[in-house]
Parts: sequence; structure tokens; C-alpha cells
Amino acid sequence: MPPPPTNVRQNSQLSSQTQGQNPTKTTMINPPLNTRKPASIRWFNRVYTLVYAIAIFALVFHHSRNLISSPSLTTAVLLIADLVLAWLWATWQALNLNPVHRQVFPENLPKVATESEYPELDVFICTTDPFREPPVRVVNTVLSVMAYEYPAEKLSVYVSDDGGSQLTLFALMEGAKFAKHWLPYCKKYNILDRSPEVYFGNGKDPLLMQEGYEIKAMYESMKARIERVVERGTVSPDQITNERWIKAFNKWVPGFTPQNHPSIVEVLLENVEDKDIIDNSLPNLIYISREKDEATQIRVSGVLTNAPIVLVLDCDTYSTTRKRHSMHYAITWILMWIQILHLFNFLNASMTSTKTTLMVRNICLWFEQLL
Repeated sequence: MPPPPTNVRQNSQLSSQTQGQNPTKTTMINPPLNTRKPASIRWFNRVYTLVYAIAIFALVFHHSRNLISSPSLTTAVLLIADLVLAWLWATWQALNLNPVHRQVFPENLPKVATESEYPELDVFICTTDPFREPPVRVVNTVLSVMAYEYPAEKLSVYVSDDGGSQLTLFALMEGAKFAKHWLPYCKKYNILDRSPEVYFGNGKDPLLMQEGYEIKAMYESMKARIERVVERGTVSPDQITNERWIKAFNKWVPGFTPQNHPSIVEVLLENVEDKDIIDNSLPNLIYISREKDEATQIRVSGVLTNAPIVLVLDCDTYSTTRKRHSMHYAITWILMWIQILHLFNFLNASMTSTKTTLMVRNICLWFEQLL
């Protein structure tokens, strides 16, 4: 990863030196992009964790000694249970060892770096089954990412289709055509929800201008075409007019299955060539149907764009903010990892997170504290 600009490095050093100080005072000296203030409760948490750990160690030691002196199945089961519960408890305490309060200052980003100095960004969107994960939903995720307020020449979107479905590729081709109208519309009217499905279906009336009616009609037409293809289960030749895309669909030959197929890489939009309706460049959009090799999408991005920053999204997510908050951390660090928790809509009792999921999340957050 290339080093950040000199003025960015200076701000990064200043930010680390002034952690915990008044952000307003720091801004007057040299505006930071972010601050990190340790929580005052961390010492109480650490003492509590230490005392509790000693108690657990004593209990495990007691069961271990009993198992050695008088072996029995009951003692062995108790020891194993204590070890498992101790591990679960330890993972839950990871987040409490070093809690911090972070704050970003979006207004300072233009003062620290120009858009030409922003690092390149590769976004990976993963999908598997077009019937469980509708292609329309994947397209909405892609469109919301492509509409980021980020330089188009520095943004690349990769869709990794583990199912190897021509339905997903067809949907992305339709989405690529719609993006030429949707992206300038979002930026012209400063749209917040840049997923078309959310924007047109959030219960509000976004159609305050004639252009909105036209964009909605285009989206509904695109959505209907995709859903008809998914319902039919195949893409008919008359629906593909682009010669390059016809060659792409010719790769779906007899014997092509989700478990056994060659790698497919199709560049649907290329920044240096494709423009929107007002002649602005569009982000790169690449479809990947990989062989069963976990590193395929990394290798493809390394050859095509090789961005120093990678964002991984699920196929049914979208961003509710246009601001580049994560960049206020990434632009000042040489190596880092950021986890942004999701906000889930339409959850029910059967879909709530399990304790195991929360345990894994806490382990991830513990690694975040170390950065």
C-alpha cells in the first residue's frame, strides 16, 4: 500500500498525540481526521476480568487435581465443561479489556487530502444462489456502492458469484445500464438511500420532480426484466444484444454446474471507457464466477485494480450514508482492519443473533482494539 500524503501523515501523528483532548482545540492547531479516546471504565473492567480469571483458574485446577487423584467420568465431564465455559467467557471479555470512544471529523477531510490523493477502493460483494438471494437485491447493493461519493476512477466493484449463475450476470448487465442514469440522479439530488428499491419503496414520496418519475419507470422496467428471467430460469438469446456479452453467456455450456465450472471474469463497466448520461466516468464493475478457490477474487482484483483498501459486503446490504467515515481512519494508516456492524431490518425471533455469533463478533472487535 502506498504511503499517505505528507500532510496526511502529519495529521495522523498529531491525531495520535492528541487522543483524548478536546476535538475543537485540536482542529484549531491542525485538523485531525479522527480521534481515539480510551474509556475511563477500562481499568475497572480489567480488574474484574483478572479477579474472575483467577476464580476460573482455581476451579479448573480443582477439577484437574480431582481427575488426577480419583479419575472418573463425572470429573472428566466437569473439567471439559469448565474449560468450554471458560473459553466462552474469555471471548466475551475481549471487548471489555480496552473500550475506546472514536470520533471522526468529515469536515476536515478536504483540508487534509484532495480527491486525487484518496486511495483506490475495491468493493467485494458476494452472492451464491439466485433463488435464495434474488439478483434484483444484488443489483440494488451494487448500485448503492457505485453511487458512493468517491472518485469514480478510484472505485471498483467486484461481484463474486459462487453459484456461477447466468441469471446473476444478466441482472448485473441490466444494472450496469441503469447505473448510467441512477448515479447522476443520486448525486444531482443528494439522495441518501442510494439503493433504488429502498429509495422508491421507503413509504415517502421522493418523486418531487419529473425526472424522478422517469427514473422510477426505468427501475421498474429493469426489475421486471430481471424477475422474468429468474422465473424462467434461463436467459434467452434475444435478451442479449451486446456482442461482448453474448460471448460471456456462451460459457454456460452443457455440464456447467455451480460445483464444476471454469472461472468467469467479465468486466461490465470500465472506468476509462464507460460514461453516464452526463458524460461522467463510471466505477469499474466486474463479475466473477470463480472456481472453488477461496482466493480467486483477491487475485483478480490484484491484476485489474490492486487497490490498497478492500471493502467486503454481503449481497443484501446497502449503505445508508454517503459520507466516507471509514476513510478518515484508512487514509492515515499504513495497515488496518475496520469492522462496521450491520443494522438489520425485518428481523424476527428465529433470525436473531446467537451467542456464538456474538462471541465471534467480540473476538473481531478485540482485534480492532489492537489496531
